[in-house]
Amino acid sequence: LGLLLLGFAAGAPLLPKLAEAGRADVASATTPMVLLMAASVVVMPLALPLFVKGVQVNAWQIAAPLVVLMLAPLALGMAARSLVPRLGARLLPVLSNASDVGFVAVVLLVCGTNLTALAGVLGSGAIGAALLFVVLLFAGAWALGEPNPAGRRLLAYATAGRNVGA
Repeated sequence: LGLLLLGFAAGAPLLPKLAEAGRADVASATTPMVLLMAASVVVMPLALPLFVKGVQVNAWQIAAPLVVLMLAPLALGMAARSLVPRLGARLLPVLSNASDVGFVAVVLLVCGTNLTALAGVLGSGAIGAALLFVVLLFAGAWALGEPNPAGRRLLAYATAGRNVGA
């Protein structure tokens, strides 16, 4: 069931960060991230009741965090860049560093607050299965990807990235 949920939850919000770390085009990573998030909002409420008996999924419960935490800041940033282009250039290094620190903080806080749940999963094979799932997605996208190395990396990151929050 867990892998099924991960399979439906495409469009990792951290795709631009993965692209940056993997030397792929960060701007190009934004488009598949937004499209895959939108697809998750549509697919999950339709598909999950078919596979999980008795579950009801509200599309807005999936969409609301994505809109507030991803799309609204993206739209604000795009508007600010078009209205005041020099401000964006000056703020980029500061916001990039803040984003890195925030990412590490969120990972540590999520792991720390869910330590007992994570400890309960140890030994069940769930973590290994999830890691294998992501590695196979990455390898499949890499093998079937375009010849351009930057595009291939971006496709592999976008395919392997899972929107766990959805």
